[in-house]
Amino acid sequence: MVMTDRTIAVADLKANFAQTLREAIGGEPVTVVKHGTPLARLSGLEASGSLVAEPRARYDGGNGSKELDHIGDYGHNRIMYEPKISIADAKANLSKYVKIAASGQVVVICNRSVPVAELRPIPRATPRNLGVFAGAFELPDAFFEPLPEEEAAGWEDEPDEPAA
Repeated sequence: MVMTDRTIAVADLKANFAQTLREAIGGEPVTVVKHGTPLARLSGLEASGSLVAEPRARYDGGNGSKELDHIGDYGHNRIMYEPKISIADAKANLSKYVKIAASGQVVVICNRSVPVAELRPIPRATPRNLGVFAGAFELPDAFFEPLPEEEAAGWEDEPDEPAA
């Protein structure tokens, strides 16, 4: 059985943000769409499978302050998630963060500074390469000349003889 993500419009997501976020954290990812175009995917961190490394404490300078450094492991690449936002900020500025995610950046949603979900960009299909057959063949000059009368008559809207 193939499971597909549920889709939700940005306006509907904002109206039902708390419930949709709970479902995403619970393992039911949601594809965020605008005018039918997929923009981003909202999923819980455990459901996405992208966060492999556990959060680790990092000491900043010599002043003794600690902050969590959340690092995802994508094969050999290790990246730090940015930006990290609160649930309230995500709901208040949802359109802004969906645009950020659609542009290719991962947005991590935190509950009391603990990452719980992410808005991830949806990979775009590769653009079509126009002119891929350029030079592969040539059109003869006769292609651009008008059709002979008997051939053009076959393309007319009105039939020459009434249908029986």
